Amino acid sequence: MNIARAGIIISFYGVGRMCGGIIGGKAADRFSPTKISIICMLIESIAFIALVRLHTFIPLIINVFVYGVAMYGFNVSNKTWVLKQTGDSHAERLKAINILYTATNMGVGLAAVIVSIFADKGFHEIFIFSGVLLFVAAIYLISNHRKFLHRDHLTQNTRASSGLSSSQKKKFSKTDRIVFIVTLLSLFLIGLVVIQHQTTYTIYLHEFLPQIGIRGVGLIYAINPILIVFFQVPLVNRFKESNKVMLTGYGAFMMGAGTLMLVLPLTVFIAIISAIIYTVGEMLFMPVTQLICYQRADENKKGQGLGMYQTVYAASVVVGPAVGGVIYHKFGGDLLWYFSGVIGFICLLLGFYFKKFER
Repeated sequence: MNIARAGIIISFYGVGRMCGGIIGGKAADRFSPTKISIICMLIESIAFIALVRLHTFIPLIINVFVYGVAMYGFNVSNKTWVLKQTGDSHAERLKAINILYTATNMGVGLAAVIVSIFADKGFHEIFIFSGVLLFVAAIYLISNHRKFLHRDHLTQNTRASSGLSSSQKKKFSKTDRIVFIVTLLSLFLIGLVVIQHQTTYTIYLHEFLPQIGIRGVGLIYAINPILIVFFQVPLVNRFKESNKVMLTGYGAFMMGAGTLMLVLPLTVFIAIISAIIYTVGEMLFMPVTQLICYQRADENKKGQGLGMYQTVYAASVVVGPAVGGVIYHKFGGDLLWYFSGVIGFICLLLGFYFKKFER
């Protein structure tokens, strides 16, 4: 299979993630988020194990598309369930999102270790291990299903006993719509920066810092998940009372500025400082945008609010690699980092202008 066909397969995975955000959000609102999480993890498990037997183009496209739908469906339903347990406390919601984001990055770090252990033996072992792990997690949810459903009913009853009629409950106002759209626009733009950090960034470091080798590039790249695991929760909790729209602007600006630093005469020191600034910005931007999408959604469409977050982010992941690859190939990395800096500055301006809509 040539690189072009492999790229098409990966693109269908991205399209699956876009669909999964929408489908998972609607399903989490209509049914129990726990049930949706179980179904999605079982589908993910089957899709991973099926990769051992699939070797042709069309079946692989179908498989990765279904996996993408299930993965983002789980992300949305899981976050929806967790956030519904926090009640109406904005501070508790932000804390919950921080913990989820930290846990995700811990998983990413462990995945890197697992891949490094099994890579020499072949990818089939990785697929089987991942499939079994997801199946065990699904069985855990099934075995505790009644307990989770009881929590779901308690949450619904608490909201119902608040004394508010359906007409008094929070609706999707014009202000909510403005903040929601601006947040999603910033998310899409920053998603283009994030995907460069996951793709062309490592190529650029290896090209301009050949003396540190692949292992050195990996260590610089590891700064991101390490800082997130240790500092995500305390950093964002420190700013929990700040204007949320403005925080997204500051976070996006730091991500753009950290990337823009790469146009300087590149040394190991500059690469490390760049990674630190970028990561601090990411720690501010990502959880706060999720919180805004959840809180600004209609009372009965919280899952769809998170689903739109996942879908828009997935869209940038689909578009970003192709655009970034063309720019890097034809004009070099510096132009790519200039664009990233401009995106960060645009998002900062959006934050400044629309912070007045934050309640």
